[in-house]
Amino acid sequence: MSKQHEISSLEPAMQSNSRAHSALIGIYEISKLLTRPSRLEIALSGVINLLASFLDMNNGLIALLDEQDRTSTVVGAGWSEADRAGAF
Repeated sequence: MSKQHEISSLEPAMQSNSRAHSALIGIYEISKLLTRPSRLEIALSGVINLLASFLDMNNGLIALLDEQDRTSTVVGAGWSEADRAGAF
C-alpha cells in the first residue's frame, strides 16, 4: 500500500472524529447554558445562537407549546417578530 493511499484512507476517519468532537463540544456548551440560573427565554436564545454558530445555520426556531398545543414561547435566529405572526 502506498503512502498516498494510506493518507487518503485516513482522511474520512479524521473528519468523522472532528465532527464527533465538535458535536460533543456543542452538547457540553448547550448543557452549560441550560443549567445556568436564567429565564427560560434567555437560556433558549443562547441555545439557538450556539446551534447557529456550530451548525452554520441561517435560520432556527425553538417553539414551546402549552397544554392546549398553543405556542407559549418562541425564540429564534434569523427571523423577526413579524415573521412569527405568519408562522403560527
